[in-house]
Amino acid sequence: MLVAGIVISLQYVMTFLMRAYSGKIIDSKGPKPAVLISMLGFAFTGLVLIMAYYFRFSPIISLLFLIITRLFTGGAEGMVGASPINWAIMTFGEKHTAKIISYNGVACYGALALGASMGVTIVKYFNFYGLGFLQEPRKTVPENHLLKNKNPSGMSSVKSLLSGFVWQWED
Repeated sequence: MLVAGIVISLQYVMTFLMRAYSGKIIDSKGPKPAVLISMLGFAFTGLVLIMAYYFRFSPIISLLFLIITRLFTGGAEGMVGASPINWAIMTFGEKHTAKIISYNGVACYGALALGASMGVTIVKYFNFYGLGFLQEPRKTVPENHLLKNKNPSGMSSVKSLLSGFVWQWED
């Protein structure tokens, strides 16, 4: 039980440590690079989770892969934490900051609630290999969309995805 708590906690420590670095990237290069780095980190965690499954008969090696997974997940979370908010504020303007932060919170906590239950169900029916395998398209599809966008700041893709939702609630 103690080992599980330590492994899970590594993710949150890594998230905390990456926030300052993420802010530096966002301030110097904009939010798009931080989002792309986080998506690559999340995609990598899916691959490492598959490796943990392959080594399930060797508990120490499997645990090491799980530790790597948690570290990369935490790092990716740290990179993506402030990026969407900054990106949306740059897209829609400062007067919509409160709405943007609210929507970001709803999206984050909604994703946690939905993702946790989906993850348990996937592991139940498809084990951890299935979870790692199904994680890949979830991360790489948005990443490919961002990479194909010719606008270096990525504003047009975000505006096209979010504009109807944000402007619908205009005061």
